[in-house]
Amino acid sequence: MKVRAVTVGLCGSEDWELFRQRLRDANWTGTRIKAALEDHGIPTDFVRLVTDPFGRWVQGIDLESLARELDELDVHAISLGRAMSDEDLKWIPRFMEVSPKISCTAHLRQSPVHEQLPDEDHALKISEVLSTLDWRQGFNFCVSCGAMPDNIPFLPVASREVPTSSSQESAFMISIATENSDVLEQAAEISTGTSELHSNVKKLLEPPLMKIEEIAVETLKTWSEPRNLVATYCGIDPSANPSLDGTSSIGKAIECSLQNQPLGSVGSISVVAAISSALRTLNVKKVGYAGVMLPVLEDLSLSKRVNEGSLGLSSLLQLSAVCGVGLDTIPISHSLTAEEIAKVVVDVGALAMRWDKPLSVRLLRLQGEQGEIAHPKDAPSFLHPTAIMDINS
Repeated sequence: MKVRAVTVGLCGSEDWELFRQRLRDANWTGTRIKAALEDHGIPTDFVRLVTDPFGRWVQGIDLESLARELDELDVHAISLGRAMSDEDLKWIPRFMEVSPKISCTAHLRQSPVHEQLPDEDHALKISEVLSTLDWRQGFNFCVSCGAMPDNIPFLPVASREVPTSSSQESAFMISIATENSDVLEQAAEISTGTSELHSNVKKLLEPPLMKIEEIAVETLKTWSEPRNLVATYCGIDPSANPSLDGTSSIGKAIECSLQNQPLGSVGSISVVAAISSALRTLNVKKVGYAGVMLPVLEDLSLSKRVNEGSLGLSSLLQLSAVCGVGLDTIPISHSLTAEEIAKVVVDVGALAMRWDKPLSVRLLRLQGEQGEIAHPKDAPSFLHPTAIMDINS
């Protein structure tokens, strides 16, 4: 297991010099925590930044200046939070054009008539934006649905909480994203049945997570106070997710628990539910989803099942009812209309709102039609060649 990212939340500001200093202090703080974790033998990939919802402050910012600052600081990635209004949606293509380091989210509203249903008109407006994004831009954008928690450390869905006071506005919010499918595979290999799986996930994950938490909290005390920086430790998102180097897989862990039956077979829901439940009982301060991520393009086993035709969108939607994350890195055809995309967004929104769950949708538009294997030449190695999915499957 390792740390995927130390994510530092900060507040944006229409005052560019103030925002610029916050970016620098936030990056400095995250870098200190990353170094401390590595000094204790915990591999840590990235420092990432995230702001409060961008509609509160973006009107006063020159985006080109922001892009240059991110390059100068060597920031790996930043989420500018959630689009909370129709007016905010117009900024999303501009963010994607100005820098590949910028990501953001659009939050799907509830229906004005039925609170447990999504607003279909709003879903269409969001989908119209999504239908203009290429696959790489789509990778940096998602739709959030339901009771979405603040300070999630995973991008692009991350959004810092809205400050309620001037003192809170200057504070940094620290959350940590882990990468843990290797531990999930170990738990699955030694377990017989979902009850034992639940116990072993907790037993194997809890000690290293407690160590990560201890280091992060102590580092904040040591480094932030002398510089008069205010930083709050929010917690760890222990969500199950695959390794980016392909050495371990959530799909493989689930299938091991299914006696090597393919993901989507009978029993898949109970296995995913057992893992999700175990993650939520871990004795550390938790933040974010604390669920099972099933990113089709990032997980070798999931990609393989899609290519075989044994795993479809309907199965992933069913698993979303218990996994607590949603549809992630789903390959769809570039020829789909906004109206067709909106149907997928509405389905996930309906699940999230009906069951009061935080779910998200990340769809990547690829050249080709359903069933064709797609893999852009400039795609990073952690995105695997995968068949374009039929949204009606």
